[in-house]
Amino acid sequence: MDDPVTEVCANAAEALGLIGESSKQAVSGLLKLLQSQYAQVRGNATGALGRIGNPTKEIVFALMNRLNDNDSRVCRVATIALGRIGKPAEPAVPHLIQKLRSDDIQIRGLSAIVLGNIGAVAAPAVPDLIQILNDQNEKVRGMAAMALGGIGEPAKSAVWALIPMLNDQSEQIRGFTAHALEAIGTIEARSALDRYRSNEK
Repeated sequence: MDDPVTEVCANAAEALGLIGESSKQAVSGLLKLLQSQYAQVRGNATGALGRIGNPTKEIVFALMNRLNDNDSRVCRVATIALGRIGKPAEPAVPHLIQKLRSDDIQIRGLSAIVLGNIGAVAAPAVPDLIQILNDQNEKVRGMAAMALGGIGEPAKSAVWALIPMLNDQSEQIRGFTAHALEAIGTIEARSALDRYRSNEK
């Protein structure tokens, strides 16, 4: 892992990521590679850390730091890595909420998805996810709806914003919205779903 040749380091990091949980012994080396001056090396090391099972707090915080990497690709890889970790990535929630306001469409959408993967403990993100239900980008709107469904019942304050989306022109958006309302499961959500499904017949 100390090879100075950029391509070798990048390939080593990528290979460790593919090995996954059995690469735990290489964590210290991967953490060191996160400080590389080369974006490809940092990105591959970031992705590898996201594939290691039962990540430590050190890994979670290291990935959180990569959310602000000066290379947008590394930022996206770090976001995806935190999504793979799921609930243990809870400390990243405030940082992911900030990324919902990014100018980068992919970062906004990925951050939403990751918050949904983290689950109920990502409830502080609900107000911001409601905001991006109105995003100009259709995919981001859909990912926001999916995220609210992933958070589940703690996202019940979003029901009023989700219900009108059952009339969206996009079939995919309608599907994500229906799934979210079902997962949230309040009386209002179920009633709206019943009406929607009745009209779909």
